[in-house]
Amino acid sequence: NLKMAYEIQKTKLPNWLNNIEIMSIWDDHDFGKNDAGKDYQLKEKSKEIFFDFWTSYGAEFNVENQTYFSKLVEIKSKKILFLGLDTRFYRSKLIGKSGSYIKNDDNSATILGKDQWFWLENELSKKVDFIVLGSSIQVLPLDHGWEKWGNFENERNRLLKLIKDIDINCLIISGDRHRAGIYKFQEIYEVTSSSLNMSFSKNEEIDKYSIEKTYPEENFGILEINETYCNFSIHNKSGELINEGKLNY
Repeated sequence: NLKMAYEIQKTKLPNWLNNIEIMSIWDDHDFGKNDAGKDYQLKEKSKEIFFDFWTSYGAEFNVENQTYFSKLVEIKSKKILFLGLDTRFYRSKLIGKSGSYIKNDDNSATILGKDQWFWLENELSKKVDFIVLGSSIQVLPLDHGWEKWGNFENERNRLLKLIKDIDINCLIISGDRHRAGIYKFQEIYEVTSSSLNMSFSKNEEIDKYSIEKTYPEENFGILEINETYCNFSIHNKSGELINEGKLNY
């Protein structure tokens, strides 16, 4: 079924994707099972299918046999580091049911796993001007009962401390939620955008860290990055602006 889904996807993606640089991370339905983590028995096969699909579009994965990656891009005098995380392959079990998950306070519970944490800490120690950190699941929001870093509070705290300690502006981008929103915790921003083709709810959702209301219909996000700032914005399926923000560096 997963192979068939990717074959169908090939017929739906626009040809211009072949002419741009692709950076891709996976979430649960690329992984093969809704809300799945490290206990999913077919995860190695799913990884193989994922690699085959996205490398055919030119995506590069620079950690051997891993879906997480880093990409350094220079824009004039500025160094921009893109990081893509794997929040599936090593993630511990969720507690509760979908829509009403609760915290897993086990000190051994993890999202990234030991090796990926070590890799991420090294990447965040690099001397760059701006970082875009891609996580398939949301990092900042806490008030909903779906998947999020907040289900593993120790992991969330560890990630936010890492970001704050490096003293470099870091923008988190995420998806998964079938809605869009901009969030802020202290000086850290997160932009959530999903999905391009399917909305499940028209209900508004407010989080203590959300800036204005979230947008529950089909949407996409855009980052405009130059040598002095990153403008981030959310648009509806017609391209109309829903919300935006800006980070200088």
